Amino acid sequence: MVALALAAAALDAPPTSLQPLDPAPCAGVLDTLFNATALPDRAAWRAAIHAAQHPPDCASAPLCTCGKVRADGSRVHGQTTSELHADASCLLRSVVEGCTLVAASEPAAPPAEAEGAACVGAHGVAPCYLQRLGACSAADAAATPRVLASPQRIADVRALCDAARARWGVADTLACFGEVAAYVARPAEAVRRAVHELAAALALGDCAGRVPLNATVAVHVRHGDKLLYHTDGNTEAHAALALAHATARGLRAV
Repeated sequence: MVALALAAAALDAPPTSLQPLDPAPCAGVLDTLFNATALPDRAAWRAAIHAAQHPPDCASAPLCTCGKVRADGSRVHGQTTSELHADASCLLRSVVEGCTLVAASEPAAPPAEAEGAACVGAHGVAPCYLQRLGACSAADAAATPRVLASPQRIADVRALCDAARARWGVADTLACFGEVAAYVARPAEAVRRAVHELAAALALGDCAGRVPLNATVAVHVRHGDKLLYHTDGNTEAHAALALAHATARGLRAV
């Protein structure tokens, strides 16, 4: 899953495990949403998330896992978006409860030639497209990692975000959960590079010869759950409507 996020250029540099790309990418093209922009009310919460997943010593850190697991250690939780939502919910609970979240077992790295849906089908979303949750793994634990109950209800998430707000000052549930979701979805370097290659191919970004970001709008035209609810005609009609709105408002790229 490759997302092209176009927004304001990064203005601050809170803790992050991402390394700068070389050569430097075009300003304003974001390849990750975690720590991407200056939001002072989220700074302490972002730092807490990062610190929880990067303890000084994995062997002595309190490690935890979360959710129902299969025999091979992977969790049973549906499709891509559901997996990411589950990981974000688990990370939220682990940060609030003071432990470092690790996978029940470290998945094997997919082979270099594994790509796209075939890679995800064989290895899961995270090994194919995302960074590891953090510096530690279940193998680092001196004892079996504690198993946390995955928050399943919105009331559970709100209660955990209320605790995060009281301790770290994050403004509300949307900001609280948005940051753990952005952390879980930090892309692997190959995906980051793909984002910038796509931006270059579309000539988008605050660079010479590209369409400025304040003259663009991103539109997600959903094809439908499992291709059942939207026809190609519906999708084309939605795209045409988006283009018509953009043209009427003087936007140069959709």
